[in-house]
Amino acid sequence: MSEICRVLKQGGLLFAPTFVYDENYNKLLIWMMEKAGFHTFHKWKAGELKDFVSSHGFTIESGEVVKAKPLAECILVGRKNI
Repeated sequence: MSEICRVLKQGGLLFAPTFVYDENYNKLLIWMMEKAGFHTFHKWKAGELKDFVSSHGFTIESGEVVKAKPLAECILVGRKNI
């Protein structure tokens, strides 16, 4: 986040589509995918992601959760605070 803040101009937009673990998901399938090389570095919930981005100098413009399999995705848009 510090590098994003460094290079993004004041008022610039951050687009952050990220997998989220909000609802029931197939834990066995995710475990198998991880064994095959698919890794998420943080198992975010949508609210946690929004809080994290907000706490790093961004105002959340939108944060929609798109339901999908095997994981939902949060399409987050934040504006760098002026």
